[in-house]
Amino acid sequence: MIKTNLFTALLAICLVMVSCSKEQKLENDAQPTFETKDAAAQVCDGGDDDEVPMPMFQGQISNAEGFPVHQACVEVWTSDGLQMIGGTGTDERGHFRFSTLPTGEFLVKAHKGASVTEGYIVMDTEPVTLNLVLY
Repeated sequence: MIKTNLFTALLAICLVMVSCSKEQKLENDAQPTFETKDAAAQVCDGGDDDEVPMPMFQGQISNAEGFPVHQACVEVWTSDGLQMIGGTGTDERGHFRFSTLPTGEFLVKAHKGASVTEGYIVMDTEPVTLNLVLY
């Protein structure tokens, strides 16, 4: 019961805070970038031109069989899991990308349907890649 309520809460947050069906833009290396429409997820967008660039975070979500998961929700939370920093969705190849994140340690949650997984990242001055498997 608690697990179902937690999943329902996570799904509601994803649906309210982040549209998982964002249009993607492809860069020269064909890595997806997602536009966010919600003010709470603006951390996914680039900052002002005057700001010091922050490192990006990217990865891929796959299922237990190794296939990419399309339209999975990927959320970045404070390391204690109490505050969501931003969120995005995966493209048809299971890729996601956050253009900038501040330095620090973060909890990353990914989910689609009843499948959920999480991991931790540490952002400093270099880009970070984290690939997760949904179970």
